[in-house]
Amino acid sequence: MLYSFQAFAHKARDNVVGAFTSIDSDRQMRAFPLSMRRRGTPSFLYDLAVWCLSAAHYASRWPLANADKGRSGWFLRRIRPQLPQLARTAPRPIWIHAVSLGEAKVAARLVSSILARAPEAVVVVSSLTQAGFQRAAAIPGIAGAFVLPIDTRAEVARLFDHIRPAVLVNVESELWPNLLHGAAERGVPVLIANATMSERSFRRRRLWQSLSSRAFAAITRVFAQDETAVRQFLALGVPDAAIGLAGNLKLARDDERSSERPLDDQREAMVTFGNIHPDEVARLMPAIRQILASRSEARIVLVPRHPAKFTAASVRALCGSDVVFATALAAVPASARLVWVNAIGVLSSLYRRSLIGVVCGTFNAVGGHDLAEPLQMGALAVYGPNIGRQQALHVALVAAGCSVQVAGPEELGDLVVRFLANPGSIDVRRAGFGGAVAAAQIALETVAGAVLDAASGHRPA
Repeated sequence: MLYSFQAFAHKARDNVVGAFTSIDSDRQMRAFPLSMRRRGTPSFLYDLAVWCLSAAHYASRWPLANADKGRSGWFLRRIRPQLPQLARTAPRPIWIHAVSLGEAKVAARLVSSILARAPEAVVVVSSLTQAGFQRAAAIPGIAGAFVLPIDTRAEVARLFDHIRPAVLVNVESELWPNLLHGAAERGVPVLIANATMSERSFRRRRLWQSLSSRAFAAITRVFAQDETAVRQFLALGVPDAAIGLAGNLKLARDDERSSERPLDDQREAMVTFGNIHPDEVARLMPAIRQILASRSEARIVLVPRHPAKFTAASVRALCGSDVVFATALAAVPASARLVWVNAIGVLSSLYRRSLIGVVCGTFNAVGGHDLAEPLQMGALAVYGPNIGRQQALHVALVAAGCSVQVAGPEELGDLVVRFLANPGSIDVRRAGFGGAVAAAQIALETVAGAVLDAASGHRPA
């Protein structure tokens, strides 16, 4: 019964808002009221539908209380979130919206570049998920972080009246129609940084062309990850002159973490499986057992994406009785070779100690997480076939020769064993990543300059 309600709530909400956001669901779009599909601006029906179906969506997720997006009170925070207190005498803020954790990491790099150029700039960051908000709130130098409210006209008006932004920067493809229309009505420039769009999202937006075209026409500049994104934004109504190819900003230097990366001689022959999902554990265990049997020095660390989805009994059933549980690796005996780290916020520190980071979510239908994160911490990035919206990042990493994709779990064991036997081959791929970082850093500086130009040239309507 609970599953049925969850499926209904998720599908219904996806059908309403999916044409504008990064949610991936194509079904039943044509069944939505024509009055909403024909209007050139979001209607009262849109407001009502988004509000009600968002409530159903969050209510259905209460069993995942400790998971990203899963707190039962998160919907209440989104109804009327607390906004940062900004001095009216300060410069008009630069508002950056980053939907979740991956986008918030890009926002952190962008903020660092903006403040390096203009220390007097006032920057606020919004996010939609719990993990994204926590990351946004930790960005040094910002004037405040807040949870993006539900996309109704009243809440959008309250946001713009309170923040009075000089420019709105959306990271990647989180594009809410009322938010875009609110910016256009007030003459606020809208920039899309690190722009990307899945093919499914593009098809949805084309289906709702009459509503999405005016929203996309309000976009001032688009900094696309690849040529595919350039073509998609053109087709959706963004003027040709407003679109540029910038590459993937996730590859840019992470100033907050660069000083934390250890020397190579501090690394272990460790393989960290990051953000692993329940249905991936059983698929990956044969490869894990092969690695442990073939390399006596190897240690395997598993870090779940959602710790609340696992119990100690379920982990032992999946991994075996020799698995050791920990909340931090320092507390684990050196003799432990298979470790389950049941904690949030530790993945980067584990990648720093690893030779290889296996990015999970790529061996099931999730479509992957940040493919570059192991490389940013100095480990080789290995991932599976299902990369979803990470496709543009995958192409960039492959072009730089610094990552490895396997066709499935059956190839993973042999590949990892070969790399552990020849660590020098890992060093070659990490050197390739250094070149990709340098190119992305140049693109990041270009985007930061465009944001500052847009902010200084803004004249309120």
